[in-house]
Order: sequence, then structure tokens, then C-alpha cells
Amino acid sequence: MDAFTLAFLIEEVRPSLYPSFLERIQQVGPRRLVLRFRRAKLLISIDDHHPTLYLIRSSAKPPAESASPFVLLAQKHLAGGRLEEFSQLDDDRIVRFHFRVGREPGSVQHASLVIELIDRRANAFLLDAEQRIVERCVDRRGDDRRPGQLYVPPRSGEKIAPQEVSRAQLQQFIDEAGSVEKALVRRVKGFGPMMAKEAAARAQQEDPYSAFQRLVAELSARQPTPHIYAPVPLDQIRPGRVDWRADLLLSPIRLRWPSQRGLTATPFASMVEAVETYERLVERIRSFQEQKRILLAALGQRRKKLERRRTQIARDMEQAEDYEQYRRFGELLLANARQAERRPTGFRVIDYYDPEQRLIDIPAAPHLTPEQAAAGYFQQYHKKKRRWEAAKQRAAQTEREWIELQRLFQRLEAADHLETLTSLREEILGAAPTEAPTTPKGKRRGQKLPGIWRYWSSERREIWVGRSAEANERLTFRLARPHDIWLHAADYPGSHVILRKAKGEPLPFPSLVEAAELAAFFSQARREGKVVVHYTERKYVHKVRGGTPGLVRLAEFKSITVEPRVRVKRIDE
Repeated sequence: MDAFTLAFLIEEVRPSLYPSFLERIQQVGPRRLVLRFRRAKLLISIDDHHPTLYLIRSSAKPPAESASPFVLLAQKHLAGGRLEEFSQLDDDRIVRFHFRVGREPGSVQHASLVIELIDRRANAFLLDAEQRIVERCVDRRGDDRRPGQLYVPPRSGEKIAPQEVSRAQLQQFIDEAGSVEKALVRRVKGFGPMMAKEAAARAQQEDPYSAFQRLVAELSARQPTPHIYAPVPLDQIRPGRVDWRADLLLSPIRLRWPSQRGLTATPFASMVEAVETYERLVERIRSFQEQKRILLAALGQRRKKLERRRTQIARDMEQAEDYEQYRRFGELLLANARQAERRPTGFRVIDYYDPEQRLIDIPAAPHLTPEQAAAGYFQQYHKKKRRWEAAKQRAAQTEREWIELQRLFQRLEAADHLETLTSLREEILGAAPTEAPTTPKGKRRGQKLPGIWRYWSSERREIWVGRSAEANERLTFRLARPHDIWLHAADYPGSHVILRKAKGEPLPFPSLVEAAELAAFFSQARREGKVVVHYTERKYVHKVRGGTPGLVRLAEFKSITVEPRVRVKRIDE
């Protein structure tokens, strides 16, 4: 969502929110939350790749998750507050909600929620009455705006407001950048690639400054004519055939340049309807892409295993392909048993397989007779022959699996509907061989890990449980891999639990539930009927600087509610 689209949306949504009170802030994803007002619901996403904000008009309830510390703090400061301001800051992709909290005289306070909808830098800030940061949602490297400091919007460089750009300035910007499009993106506030391309397209019909001024006037009038542009009509979109970043556009006004590139325009009666439709389409396409990525990763793992197996089979066949030579040596030793000449390293015999019947040396231990040496060669012959034949059968089976794998790859690449992915998902993940549980490098299977208990899940996956603060520290930051699943009981001291998982592999839900039950059982919430357990990939777990061993913070997580119990078998009892 660019800055101009956001401005149009705010203008249209504002009447739906005034006057209104914030009833609740609900977490619906790792970086997605819903502001529930009495008269409306706003969904806010600070996802790095697609930050957005839009009004939810459907009655369906988004799936709730356990609230993050930021959301809990925002709920405490803002819930029940009256919305007094809903505005865009600095003509940028920044939204400010200002609340008046408290109704009794002397108890009224003010607080704000600022949402920065900027790609790869999206964030949310809770501010007090003096505009100081109370908390921020995401700790970003390089962002020095921390709690206790006055909130300052991100710097926009040397950009200036569109209304302040003169003809001479615009020409200077164009000369420096080399094109109208690059000049507007780099030097004019609010202009992203979409509107900059529109200005460039209009500049083909008139001088750049006049085209720019007319476009700015149209955008400033706040009379929306929203359109969504796509390669095909919206009801014909196939998620696997559309690049949502390049092929799907949302604009508050009618654009000229998309039609020049063959995109179809679909008009809407309101910004709210257009934005919600656009976001649903994007969510559908991104969901398709994520599911496809998971299946491609699973097939990629199978391909690597088959490649390793092919290499090993080729090595086995190469080592065993000379098995006939052992039979030949055995037969020659028996045929020459009476006249074989003893040599330091074996026997010299007549080679009856040679038309010229030349003498050859056959290796043998000094203490063996020709008959005993022949018996040893026949034994090696049968052993190598069995090995070669087994390798040949494995090679044929592997080749059949390889052909099937290539077929699945082709079907997956051609898939363009969620329904197709659903059928392929069962076939790919169901057909995938179960991966053997792995152990840390340098550790033999079955060897005990001090302070750590190990369990088998019902799916034969390893689950590790730390039994002390030091063991938790070592388990999480030394033994666990970045893609393993880390679990811990919410709001209670307890064990760190690790569910072993291959990289790129889908989350094994039955094993996840069993690991969560262990995390609940080995915590101070053991006697509770139901316990909330947080889980995330290990790479999102970070040490707390200066904290005690085992104390961590989570960059993102999900939650599951389970009963504290042990239903799995311990490995190292």
C-alpha cells in the first residue's frame, strides 16, 4: 500500500471510527493485530514483506493467538479509550491513532499507537501523552528509537512535499535521476513506483511538470475512483499464475500505464471495498506461494536423499562389479591344485581362461593351501555377487523413485490452484519417507546428554527436555538447530523443550502437541488443567543480555493450549 492509497483509505474510514471507543486489541498472527472498535474492526499487519491496514467488513472472526508482550501492554494502555485522532503522518506510510483514556475527572490520560507500514521496516509503537515511546513491537537492528525516547518518524531523506515542488526543481530532479519515475521516487514524498510510473506515462502526452501537477491535484482532491489492476479479471485469477508484487495493483484513482502493459482494470465503489478485496487476493496468493514453497522444500529434501543414495549405490556397484574375478581365481586354484607354484604372496598357476594359457599370480595368505585359498575366493565371490545384485535392485528402485519425483516436481510447478496443492500435499508429504531422528554432531544415538531428557514422539521424532536452567541454556543455544521447534509454558518457569525437525519440513502437528504437553508438564503449571504453551522456530529465540541462564525473549511465536502430561516414551531411561 503506497502513501496516497493510505491517505484515501484513512479519509474514507475515519467517519466509521468517530466517535468510537477501542474495545480490544487482538493478536491474530505473529505481526498481525485487530483493533476492535464499537463501530468497526481494523486489521493491521506489520509483516516485513506486505505491511497493510484495512477495515474488516466480514462477520468472520480472525483466529486469535496468544498476545505478545507489546499487545498486552497496548491493551492495558489503550483499551476503553476514545479515539480522538486517526491520521497520516508526514505524507508517508505512517498512521497515528490518538486515544483519550479515562472518563472520570482527574483520571483522563492520553496515549497513541503509531503504525509504520514501510516495507522491510514495518513496526508499531505505543506512545504516552508526551509522545515518548512506551514499547515497540519489533526490535530492529539499526533502529535506535527505544522505550523512553521521544518518538520520531523515520527519516525520508531529502524528499519534499508534492505541493512544494517547482518546475525548476522537478527538472533538476529528473536530470539527476535520469527519468521522471526515478526522480519522483527519490525526491518527492508519497511517490512510490506505482504513482511515479503514472506521472511518467502522463508525461509522454505533455510536459513532465504539467503532468506531475495534474496528478498531484487529482490525488489531493480525495475523490476516489479506486481500481484493482491484474493480468485477468479478478474472478479468473489463479494464485500460481500471478505475481502479487508486480501484477496486482491497487490504486485510489484510474491509472493510464497499467493498460499499456496489458493489465485489466476492475473499478470499485469505495476504497474500503477495493482495499479489502485487494488484501484478500494478496493473502490468497501468498498462502498459495507459502504452501508451494513448503512442498518444493519437501521434494528438494527427497531429491537430495535420492542423490546421496544414487552416489552410494554407484560406489557399491563399483566395489562389487569384479565379483566374477573371485570365482575365476577360485576355479583356477582348484584346477591347478597339484601343480600350483608357491610364491611369497600367493600361487602361480596356469590361466586356462587365456587362449595362450599364460602363467598368472593369484594372491593368497602364505599358510593356505590352494584348496583353502579357493574356498576363500568362492566365499568372496558369493558375497560380492549378492552385494552387486542388491545394489542393482536398489538402483532400479531408486530410478523409479527418481522418475516419480520428477513427475511430482512437474505437477507442482504447473499447479496454479489451492485445490491442486491440497491434493499434491497429501501425495508429496504422505509419500515422503520418514526421516530418521537426528542427534547432535559428535553424539552417538542412545548416548545420554547430561541434564537433558530425550523422548520419542508417536511419529518417531525426538523431543528434548532441559531439566535445569543450565541445561535449558545449553539445549537451546548449543544443541538445537535454527529450524528445530522450541517450546515453553507461557508465563510459568519451566523446561525448554526442543522438537527436532528437518529444515523446510512442515510442522508435524501430532508431535508438536506431545512436545507441548511435555513443556506444560515440566513447568510450574503442572497442576493446572490446561496450559498455554508458546512455540516457535529456534532461530527466533534470543538470549536476554545480562539475564540468568535460560532466560530468553522471542522475536515471534504462536501458542497452543494443552493438558500437562507425558504420553511419549523416554529414550534414555
